[in-house]
Amino acid sequence: MLSGVQGERALRAYRLYLAGSAMGFEYGWIALHQIVGQIPTVGRADELDLPTDLAYPWRRDYMYDKVSG
Repeated sequence: MLSGVQGERALRAYRLYLAGSAMGFEYGWIALHQIVGQIPTVGRADELDLPTDLAYPWRRDYMYDKVSG
């Protein structure tokens, strides 16, 4: 932990970084992207069809009620 003048300068720099990041997100200059990684399974043809034995399926359609129409 920095103290004294070094700590104050580091804190100012960090706050400037956070303010700049917040402004970047607000104006759309910065974006976050999430990538899901999974160890490939051998011999599966239904990887994207919500296999019941996988803890985290690739799609989220299992979360939403099917709308009948």
